[in-house]
Amino acid sequence: MDNRQRLILEMLARADARLEAQQQIALASDARAMQLVGVLIAAAAVTTAIGEDAVSAVQWAIVVPLVLAAAAGIYAARPVGWYAPGMRPSAFNEDLDDDRDLADVQLELARHLEACIEQNSEILRHNADALRTAVLLAACAPVLGAIASIAV
Repeated sequence: MDNRQRLILEMLARADARLEAQQQIALASDARAMQLVGVLIAAAAVTTAIGEDAVSAVQWAIVVPLVLAAAAGIYAARPVGWYAPGMRPSAFNEDLDDDRDLADVQLELARHLEACIEQNSEILRHNADALRTAVLLAACAPVLGAIASIAV
């Protein structure tokens, strides 16, 4: 095996490792988002249950950002198209039929995996933005509640 072939194999191994790491990061991020959503919904429910029969302005000032934060958290954990590690064996059928050189096929695969990694990274960035928005909205809830209690 020449140096070029060893380098291509190393590229493929690193690309698969990166896809695997991205998948673990995405799963952990989804779990954090859903845990946050559960806490936010519970906090909103408790806030509306406290007090008089009618929900007060202060309660509304707290509940609205909590519910909006929960919505942002749900968005962060929504199902998305994702490139996972590995490939179907049938992906190589045309290469086999055309008797393509292994190094050429592997190099093409490495380039394909690079595009998959970039698309996964973009999804992770968007979902992280949504989760940050959820946290920011949740942090606003007590502040808005305090402002509403002073105004009332």
